[in-house]
Formats: sequence, structure tokens, C-alpha cells
Amino acid sequence: MRLAQEVEPGRMYPEDEVVRRITGYASAIAEPALLVGEALLGDLSAFAERLSRGASLSTADAGAGAIEIGELCRRWAVTRKSLERYRRRGLIALRVRNERGRERTLFPLASVQWFEKRHAEALAGAAKAGRIPEPLRERMVRRAARYRRTVGLSTSAIAARLAKRFGKSREGVRRLLVRHGGGEADSAAQRKRIDEAQRRALWRAWNAGASPKGLARRWGRSVASVHRLVNQERAAMLRALDLGGPDAELFEDPRAGDALLRDPAVRAGIGVEGEADAAEFIRAASEDEPMGAKREATLAAAMLLLKSRAERLIAGVSRADPSSSALDRAETMLRWAARLKAVLVRSQRGLILRTLEERLGAPLESKPADEAEGLILRAIEAAASGSDRFDPFKGGRLAAPVSMALARAIRLSTDSRGRESVARARAPLEDWPRRIAPWQAWLEPAPALLAAISAMESREREVLEARFGLHGERPLTLAEVKERFGVTEERLVGWIRRGTKGQRDKGTKG
Repeated sequence: MRLAQEVEPGRMYPEDEVVRRITGYASAIAEPALLVGEALLGDLSAFAERLSRGASLSTADAGAGAIEIGELCRRWAVTRKSLERYRRRGLIALRVRNERGRERTLFPLASVQWFEKRHAEALAGAAKAGRIPEPLRERMVRRAARYRRTVGLSTSAIAARLAKRFGKSREGVRRLLVRHGGGEADSAAQRKRIDEAQRRALWRAWNAGASPKGLARRWGRSVASVHRLVNQERAAMLRALDLGGPDAELFEDPRAGDALLRDPAVRAGIGVEGEADAAEFIRAASEDEPMGAKREATLAAAMLLLKSRAERLIAGVSRADPSSSALDRAETMLRWAARLKAVLVRSQRGLILRTLEERLGAPLESKPADEAEGLILRAIEAAASGSDRFDPFKGGRLAAPVSMALARAIRLSTDSRGRESVARARAPLEDWPRRIAPWQAWLEPAPALLAAISAMESREREVLEARFGLHGERPLTLAEVKERFGVTEERLVGWIRRGTKGQRDKGTKG
């Protein structure tokens, strides 16, 4: 945090000096790269979040007065998008866990106060731009009531219309409507209460293949209520994701964005299989050809666009009764973004191998297999983190942020006998393409379902492989599956549920 407060955006900082300030280790770099202060600031908050998550910090570790995202947005009268830009200007956040084990993002009070002092003019301008004068507030509230009465629009849809008409932020207008009694009534208040833990348990059962009818009987609820509660949990998990990243005007132009997503480079040939073991990874990395700059920029831009569109879609869904189709579109966009990210990370295997061997001072293949896999997995995780910060609109190459991420992440320690040691592999190496984005933990097909798909009849297998993008093409939404294959959502979901449950039951009996 102190380093962020001392960095000046326009200055250049030697790489070895930055390493020393962060780690306390005086590295001997023959020709240290020069880092632009602005880029360094953009990395420091993400680095602090990564370290705090890895250290499993608690809310108490963030210090007294630490502020949550929503509270800080209200304090500065800005949107979450604005807050994301401030984080790239040196506003430090930490990822901590509360007493229930749920992860939260907190901003230490010292970091907030420093940022307020350093950027007082910008924050004042943002707050002024976000204020809605009293006469305009009254007009908006009256018009919202008319929209609701005559057209039956949701609060989010009304806020989108009014924001466009009056040139205000959609989130600011939505909050105004909620404060004036225009928010959507949470019908759950009139029904039997269900706490967050129960809702999550319901989602887990549904995601594991349980039928809504069976869950309705077990929980004493209607099928419609089960669907609504499951969707609420799906929406909550999506909202908790940090989908921020480099921004571009392209994201505001639907036609240009659609044209990018129609590019064959981002729609096909994006299947990535993980290497079976360290030896296969080393062989593949040694033979890799560099990816062209144009394709690299296209894939990265499409990945960022998909994340941005998913974020906007998620922000617009109702909290009380989220739309299943909207959630499916957002989830499919994120599956697609993960496929593109895997291709980008795979293109850095040669850099990963060189960096590891330089750090080890020996060929990676000289290490025991489990240690080599542990190092490779750690390096892949770092490369994935670097790809999130890559800005393809500035003309650079992905290798730059990946190199910095690798330098930060790959640290060797010594055991009691003075020998170098590394963490053992925590998961099979071959699974890495399904673990490079946080949402993959629940949006990718479970191993049981993947096994079931491989054993299905040809038509069922073809449909499900297309649905999840398992063979190199982009994933499809439920609506797109119906359009391409003539398979209804009910039948498709039935195949998925039967495959998941069938394989799980086989494993239980075995």
C-alpha cells in the first residue's frame, strides 16, 4: 500500500527496484526492465488482492474502518465501473473472508483516505456528475410509476430507460427509484423465509442433477419457487465475480462488438486440452510457435468484451426473480471467455518454461514429476492472472504482463536441509484449462457429466458438446441449441441432469 502511494504515473521504475520494494529481496537482474508508473499502479491493487486471498486474510486483517465496495460507491457517489478504474490508479483492495468463510473485497481505510486526498478534484467531479437535482428526481419517480403502471416494466428496465433519456447512470437512477419506493417488491418476504445457506444448498442439489420437482417436494415449496431460488443463487454467484479489466470504446458500440465476436478466430479452433503430465507440458512448450500479434489482440479483445457484456447483463437482472434466459446468456459468455483465455495462456507455455528454468537454474525435467507439476500449475495460474491485465488496445504483447505475473508468483523456498523446494501439485495438470477463471468452478461440466457425455449416443453427445464448447467451437446458449438442433430446453436439461446424476450414482455404488 505504501508503494502505491509513492508511485508517480509518469515516472519510470526499474524492475529490480520494484521487486525489492515488494518482496524485500534484492534481485540481481543484469538488465532490469523499466516499468511505467501508470502500468505499475494498475497492477498493484490486483497483486494485493491476490496476496491477501492466498494468505486467507480475515476481515480483521483489513484493519479498523475497512470499507466494502457498495459502501465506498455510496461514499464517493460513483458506480462500480468507476471504482474499478480507481483501483487501476492505485486504490488498494484486499480479498478477505468473513466469519462464515465467504470472500469479500474490502478497501483499507488508509488507502481510501490517501486516494481521497490525492484525487480530491476527480472524486468531487464524479460525485457532482452523479447527483440528480430535486426537480429531475421528482420527474423520474413520476415517469417510473407511469412505466410500471402502463407497461409493467421492472425497476431495472425502467432505470435503463430513464438513464438514457436524462443522461444519468443506470445504477444511480435505479437506486433513486428504490429509495422512493419504486424498487421491486421482494415477494419472498410474504412467503416462507429461506436463509442464504439453505438457498445455496438448494442450488448445490440442483447443480448436482436433482430435479426441481424432487427438490420442491423435499423442501415443501412449489416448482416455480425452486426455480426462482436457484436463479437467485446463480445471480448472486455471478454478481460476486470481479469481471473488471481494461476498458475500450469498442464495448460501447454493439455493432463493432458483434463484428468482433463473429471473427472466426474467436469462434472456432479455441479448444484447449491440458497436458497429461510435466513431461508432456515440457515437450509441448519446447515445440510451441509464437502466436501472431493480430490473433493475440483479437482473442484478448473478445475475452474482455465477453466479460464486459456479461457484467452488464448480470447487473440488469432482477434480484427478486432473475431471468433464466438472461442468466444463461451471461454464463455462456463467461464459458466462452474462459475458452479464449485458455488459448491465450497456452500461447505462453514457452515463456513459462523458460522462466521456470531460469529460476531453477536447471532444466525443469530434472525435478521430480510432482514438484515439476506443482511449479507448472503455479506458473499457469500466474499467466492466467497476467492475461486478465493485458490491454490489447494499447499495442503491447501479452508476454509483458505475463512475465511480470510470473516473476511475482514463482518463488522457491528451502527446506530444513537447505534444498530448494516447491509446493506439490494440488490438482491434475491436465485439468488446467478448466481452472483458469473463477467461474469455471461451477459453470464447467463436472467430471461426472464429462464422463457421461463421452458415453452418450451420438446425437445427445453432439448437442451437449456444442452446448459447452467441448470441441473447439464457442459454447451455445440454450436458445441457440434449440435453434441449431431443434432440441427443447427441457430435453437438453434432462440429458444434463440424467448424465450428472447417473454418473454420480455409479460412483456411489462403486
